[in-house]
Amino acid sequence: MKSHPEQFKPMIEASQKAFRSGDSPALRARSRRIKDVMSADKYREMSRERIAKWKEENPIQYTEARKKNHEIIKTPECQAKRKTSFEKWIISNPEKYKAWQEKLISSRTSQKANEKRKVSLKEWSDTNPQKAKLFAQKRAQAAATKTSKAICMIDLESGKVLQRFLSQHAAAKWLVEEGKAKNMNCVSSISSVCLRKPCTTGYGYRKKAYGYDWRFANE
Repeated sequence: MKSHPEQFKPMIEASQKAFRSGDSPALRARSRRIKDVMSADKYREMSRERIAKWKEENPIQYTEARKKNHEIIKTPECQAKRKTSFEKWIISNPEKYKAWQEKLISSRTSQKANEKRKVSLKEWSDTNPQKAKLFAQKRAQAAATKTSKAICMIDLESGKVLQRFLSQHAAAKWLVEEGKAKNMNCVSSISSVCLRKPCTTGYGYRKKAYGYDWRFANE
């Protein structure tokens, strides 16, 4: 092709015309023929290079295409189709799905990801102070709702309810007033018992805090 470019000029022009005309049965058939005679890695590399070149030569069209694609992805029809396809893939590839989940969790909880998220959140908060304030208020309300459930203080030996508090904070305040806890941070210990959080030792869950068992009143 390099030695005699004039011989391949009609073929190149026809290919360019086919790609520029948009999606069509002829273009799809051509892509299938290329895939049949080419490895998947090589095909991906060619596609990647072609897209990168088109992006560089047509920045405005690329931005519009990305915006249009983003809008289409958000439609209920597209979301339902993607969900169905993903569920089929999970059933067909359980091991790959498990490895993907582990990789996803690892990437989200890594130190690098946490630092990047922290910087990004700081930049967003500085750019959107009003929204950041509203989100902070929502988080505070959610946390207050979580700890405002009525709880019972239960004797460890008899299992009888000794006292009932309107919230975990009220119970923590009582512990501080009685000298059983140093400060209001004891609310986290009460919450751990109510939620039956796993022990740090890895054996079972936390069963007591400050000499008592704690349960939500509605349990």
